[in-house]
Amino acid sequence: MRAWVQSHASFAVALVLASAGPGSAQVVDRMLAIVEGQVVTEGDLARYRALAASFDEDDLPASDRALLDRVIGDMLVRTYVARVPGLAATEQDIDRFLAAFSLREDPGFPLSAEDLRQGARERIESLRYFRIRFEKPVGEDEVQLYFDTVFAPEAAERGLELTLDEAAGVVEELVRLETILREAETWAAGLPERSRVEIVE
Repeated sequence: MRAWVQSHASFAVALVLASAGPGSAQVVDRMLAIVEGQVVTEGDLARYRALAASFDEDDLPASDRALLDRVIGDMLVRTYVARVPGLAATEQDIDRFLAAFSLREDPGFPLSAEDLRQGARERIESLRYFRIRFEKPVGEDEVQLYFDTVFAPEAAERGLELTLDEAAGVVEELVRLETILREAETWAAGLPERSRVEIVE
């Protein structure tokens, strides 16, 4: 999840504007796991990959087993999100989120409009939960370091020359998001040990 922000500023902008199930594509499914009573199938992994491609997420694990762990972690995160009132994404939130991405298709798993909207909804609502749980103040030194080492070089590659004063608000939000998602990633990695998860061999 953290790589969304590291690699794609459009994702950060979409989340700032907006603040994230089952889809409809048909595949022959083999059960892979049971997570808090919910079945995870090969089709779920294919849908996850296709959504990641649509949302420009390039940090997926290479192996199916590692990807299954990621899917399980995200499912467990959503059980926590569901317990907190006031996190629901509106249709307008979802529209703004989707508008930030190219929504490139995975030819191996076509997605419906509802697949994409559900994927956006889960991402928006999860980040809202993470903000509540993990947000911390951002220091000026952190903003300066990120600007010097990440933001300015990437902007230069796109032919843009910006000063820190001009980009301070965006850079601060990117630093904040990276910190939140890093903390959330660590927390989510420990959820399976505290949950009812069965891997089907």
